Amino acid sequence: MKDVQPGAPLLDPRLTTTDAIKQVVRNLENSVLFIQGPPGAGKTYTGSHVIVDLLKAGKRIGVTSNSHHAIDNLLAAVESRAQAEGVAFKGLKKSSEGDGTEFTGRCIRSIEDKKDFLHAWGPGIDLTAGTAWLFADETFTEALDYLFIDEAGQVSVANLVTMGIAARNIVLMGDQMQLSQPVQGVHPGRSGDSILDYLLDGTPTIAPDRGVFLAQTWRMHPHVCSFISHAVYEGQLSSAPGAERQVLRLDGQRPEVPGSGLMFCPVEHDGNGQSSDEEAAYVKALYTYFLQQRYVDNTGEEHAVSLENILVVAPYNLQVQLLKQVLPAGARVGTVDKFQGQEAEIVIVSMATSNEDYLPRDIGFLYSKNRLNVAVSRAKSLACIVASPDLTAIRCQTPQDMNLVNGLCMAVRYGAVEETRQSQEVVL
Repeated sequence: MKDVQPGAPLLDPRLTTTDAIKQVVRNLENSVLFIQGPPGAGKTYTGSHVIVDLLKAGKRIGVTSNSHHAIDNLLAAVESRAQAEGVAFKGLKKSSEGDGTEFTGRCIRSIEDKKDFLHAWGPGIDLTAGTAWLFADETFTEALDYLFIDEAGQVSVANLVTMGIAARNIVLMGDQMQLSQPVQGVHPGRSGDSILDYLLDGTPTIAPDRGVFLAQTWRMHPHVCSFISHAVYEGQLSSAPGAERQVLRLDGQRPEVPGSGLMFCPVEHDGNGQSSDEEAAYVKALYTYFLQQRYVDNTGEEHAVSLENILVVAPYNLQVQLLKQVLPAGARVGTVDKFQGQEAEIVIVSMATSNEDYLPRDIGFLYSKNRLNVAVSRAKSLACIVASPDLTAIRCQTPQDMNLVNGLCMAVRYGAVEETRQSQEVVL
């Protein structure tokens, strides 16, 4: 990489974060850069600005990911940014045949048939988009200046090897502390690992001399962010200015509920594995209460809480189905996997399992720090964890088990502190 001394931070502190990242990417020479984007930290925003900057410089760009949804999300941001800057370019996306994955844009068009795509593709195409299957084709060998891999935490090392030959430089965007790829098939060695799991090897944040950590979240209130930062990101994540305005305006009928932050809601029950009637009843009462309240957005405007402002998350489909039965029609209810990338003012997490005797899977699923991170970090203002208190008393067999359970224990302790501290924000 040009103009960077070994061991020195990659970003120039004299520049804004976005401009500094643009500079680093422009200076790549047959290299790889990782941009780690925690929840709400503007990964797509940053990626779109960098890509448009490269398009202005005449570079040929590739955009890929595991899913067409992730690809399209970044392409939409690129088109929006290019239009705002008055940048014209020609883009081509290889969509899958007959499954509605085509992208309709101002500068980018989609082609389903691969032969038709390769016939249309050529020197006049500035941006190429598709899954790993496209870039693994020998047609693209060293054809691009940069390949951007979005949601790199869900892309395997094996896929990186097959499509990495398409570009001289690779920019990885993602977060290894959120949901990783679903592993399919058998892979030799660590080739089945996600790119980021392999690259970071258990480290929660990228070092400043090895990559870029987007250190501000535009989503979470500081009291939500504080827990996520210390529990997941080694204390390096903070809230952007304005996020502190995002609070709930409560009527005081439930004084234990804070106006922002994290709240642990203990619900005693026994004999439950993947669903809990007791937690469903508690969630219903809490949900009903929230629908009678108001919230303030990051501009300072006040609104009534509606179904759109509440996310309800559960680890198991059985609990999801139970919650859908007791909550109003149209309530946003689902597993963590469904809601990655989404947000709401209020998040309610229902853990469902009673204790270690009824764990339906291994400890690594229910206590996953990545899944806890994604669930809680959907919240703009308040996250409520509804769970049996016995889940914090599980016996751990290994240091890895202790680390997993510690995430929930931190949430319990932090939620109790938040309850005391934030109760002052309740508007009577």
